[in-house]
Amino acid sequence: MTQKEFFKATKFETICDCKRYLRMMLEFYADLINRGEEQEAATSMERDIRLWMQTMYSKGDSFLQLLDGSGYQKPGKNGRAVLDTPALLAIVRTMYESMAAFDMLFVVPETQDQREMLYSLFVAWGQTERLRLPTKIRRDVTPQGTEDAEAEIAACRDRITENPAFKKLGSETQEAVLKDFGRWWMYRFDGIKRLEKVTMDDADRVMLMRKTSIMGDYTYLGELIHPSYLCLCQHSDQNKLRLRIDSKIAVHASECAAAFMSIFIVDFMLLNRRARDYFATLDDLHRRAITMYEHALRSRREHMQ
Repeated sequence: MTQKEFFKATKFETICDCKRYLRMMLEFYADLINRGEEQEAATSMERDIRLWMQTMYSKGDSFLQLLDGSGYQKPGKNGRAVLDTPALLAIVRTMYESMAAFDMLFVVPETQDQREMLYSLFVAWGQTERLRLPTKIRRDVTPQGTEDAEAEIAACRDRITENPAFKKLGSETQEAVLKDFGRWWMYRFDGIKRLEKVTMDDADRVMLMRKTSIMGDYTYLGELIHPSYLCLCQHSDQNKLRLRIDSKIAVHASECAAAFMSIFIVDFMLLNRRARDYFATLDDLHRRAITMYEHALRSRREHMQ
């Protein structure tokens, strides 16, 4: 696909275009979720990989519902539906965070030992963050209690120090990882004895994403979420169709959401044979539509024929 063909195929013109594509993606996600319900996850990592897809589905579904907008009516008055663009962009940013975390944990690592080490760091970080919550909130958010969380953190540390991938690291790198244990989890294995610290701002580089206007980057999405301008202008211009910017922002946000869902589902299929088998049963048009953004925005190994 040439760059011209890509932009023609992936650029949405209207909100209706956005809805049609996202519904198609969500149907595919839902089919995969339903097909996996009868399967028991062998490990907590496998369980979380499956839950990750369900989380991406829920974000996409919430985004789709917000595209209907919110209007108001009374006798003699009929306000056009207004789109909550900061909410749309906030969902898109969390979709990017989920996609990036999934890739950093399960797709970028080259061996199972590396995945297990990074996964243990991720779990320890999550439990540590929960323990920082005030006691009352922690009781609601973390019902298993403080002792269980501390036990899980200790178990993660043991799994890391016993992990073959950790043992292959240089002594200075090992010390740095243990020093940041519970506070950092985003690493990429760089060479035989080294780790590279990664942030959300540069995760796209590690995931080999091409820089394009259709995707938007992490910082840009964060800036657009700020409501001081967007929430005001979208209401003042709602009845001036040619001046409406909320729909333009929503279309761009939809393109980003579609891209992240496409990238995520291709990476999920790399880890799940049942998903690949189901994908192979689809007609060529649907397969191309589902993987279109991923193929266009990624420059790495081929995934599937």
